[in-house]
Amino acid sequence: MAHFRDPRVQIVGGPNVCPSDAPELEQVFALVLASWLAFGPSARVTRRSAWCAKTGEKELILCNLVARRAALLELGGFNEALYPNEENALMDELQKRGGKLLYDPDLIVARRPRRTLKAFAKMLLTYGRGRAEQFRETRRWVRR
Repeated sequence: MAHFRDPRVQIVGGPNVCPSDAPELEQVFALVLASWLAFGPSARVTRRSAWCAKTGEKELILCNLVARRAALLELGGFNEALYPNEENALMDELQKRGGKLLYDPDLIVARRPRRTLKAFAKMLLTYGRGRAEQFRETRRWVRR
């Protein structure tokens, strides 16, 4: 909670890592999601980086966020029409208004990836659709 001593910090998040006791296929999915080659800066969402840093919405994930209540209320909460990209649109708007987002590698959530290849592929397509819907609504690509 020390991060919130800075009033500009609106959201703090960390990695969403695969538990070590997950089945082998889920471990493979976790490796793919953590690959910078495959997912660029979004790979930090599923692997623990070595430093705490100012970040953007591509490196944070809703299952592992702590946010200032006032900031969420000011924006009217999440735009549920953008599911599964609702948190990204909200974080983008917070940054646009001067808010700061932080990635803390010690703020860890253990969460298993999808259980089957079909479910994993569907998740990737759904996330891609969410990103496209965010662009369609805001008319801007987020590049921070």
